[in-house]
Amino acid sequence: FGFIAAGQLRSYDADGSLRSTEAFPAVLQYYRHHAPPTSIVGQSYMQLGRLGLASYHFEECDEASFDRAYISYAAAPEAWRLDGDGVEGGGGLPPAHKPFEATSYDRTTRTFRGTVHWLPPGTFHGNARWEYEMVFAEDFGGIEGGSVVAFAADGRKLHTHLFGRDLVYFRYVHEEAELHAALRRQRAGVGWR
Repeated sequence: FGFIAAGQLRSYDADGSLRSTEAFPAVLQYYRHHAPPTSIVGQSYMQLGRLGLASYHFEECDEASFDRAYISYAAAPEAWRLDGDGVEGGGGLPPAHKPFEATSYDRTTRTFRGTVHWLPPGTFHGNARWEYEMVFAEDFGGIEGGSVVAFAADGRKLHTHLFGRDLVYFRYVHEEAELHAALRRQRAGVGWR
């Protein structure tokens, strides 16, 4: 049971007359709560409430190694294309599973570092390499600091995006995602399943 899918909360005045009725989950939204994590191990972080939209995944990592961390582009929009028409892989969507390289994690500062290389086959919007530093919130509910620094193929620094300002990421919570998906289906007239 991940969330309250139906029902009502009725409020009454002291004299017993009905004051209000609130519906689950249209107005009242509750999902099962878990204790907050104590690490990024086993977690995913998403932007705009969607996995696969450049979401960060640490599910397959352990405290000793973060070399299985990756970015998911499984739900990337059509406009997110690799550069390099005529180059193998160029002009296509980024891969659904793009691994981080040269990874490290400092448990004390809650800081993950990793690099993404787009060469070969081409660049991604002119970027050949991204160097990440992600500082996670104390409760691991999101990424509160750090940056992504983009470099051109010749090593020139192109730009820096800051977490918490340019990039806003929150931890993926399965029960919360189920609730939001059910609400979208209900609004579309599809029902709960």
